[in-house]
Amino acid sequence: MKSPAGEKGVDTVVHGGQIVTASDVYEGGVAIEGEKIVAIGPPELLPPAQGYIDARGKYVLPGAIDCHIHLGPEYDDWRGGPIAAAHAGLTTLIGFGLYDDRAGETLPHAITRLREETGRQSVLDFGFHFILCNQPYILDGLPEAFGMGVTSFKMFMTYKKRPNRMCSDDFICRAMEIIAAHGGVTQLHCENGDVIDYLENKAIAEGRVEPLHFPGTCPDWVEEEAINRAIKMGGLTGSPVYVVHLSTRLGLERIKQAQALGQRVWTETCPQYLLL
Repeated sequence: MKSPAGEKGVDTVVHGGQIVTASDVYEGGVAIEGEKIVAIGPPELLPPAQGYIDARGKYVLPGAIDCHIHLGPEYDDWRGGPIAAAHAGLTTLIGFGLYDDRAGETLPHAITRLREETGRQSVLDFGFHFILCNQPYILDGLPEAFGMGVTSFKMFMTYKKRPNRMCSDDFICRAMEIIAAHGGVTQLHCENGDVIDYLENKAIAEGRVEPLHFPGTCPDWVEEEAINRAIKMGGLTGSPVYVVHLSTRLGLERIKQAQALGQRVWTETCPQYLLL
């Protein structure tokens, strides 16, 4: 490929492929300078490049972002996970970060530690949501966390048997106030933890411990009830609410009601919930 003499060049031009945007599919080229797309259009109108990638017969897609992943020692690590993701067309991963709550680690310290550890392994861009446990001290580090680029935080409304994991409504509201004040997003795992714990203990005592007994310990309304509380607390504090892995129609209807009233509430689901 040739370009007009003297024209300022770019690093790379991808040409010959079918470009896919949010609204169109058309043949064209993409000019890249550094890590940014600087032009899209007919290849003959793009600036010269140091390198060219022939994409004939291929689709050229924007890199996808996966905003809900779990990578770490107990899962795929930040080396293998991003390599697999890159093969699937993902360019950015946003994982859930954990601080060492038993050691009293602060959020700023945990962010620095995980950023350094992950940066040595990941072949993709990455970011973090941080999981907050039910410990008041951790809230002190939220303002500094925003300054370090972490703007979303997840809390659990269930898992009563896991130390510090289930957050009280009081703690959630306190966290939401700080998150809202800094323009962040509150993510919530919405299930009524007290009711689930009661039903779980009852089932175990009665010997109902097979997989087929599981749905009886978490009826649909325990998710819907918790989503309703999350929405109300979000409205009280001014915090946007992101309901993670929605699993019930009841919960979806409650979210749609809140959205219709103009509240900033969003959700996601998982393939297994759609299948099962």
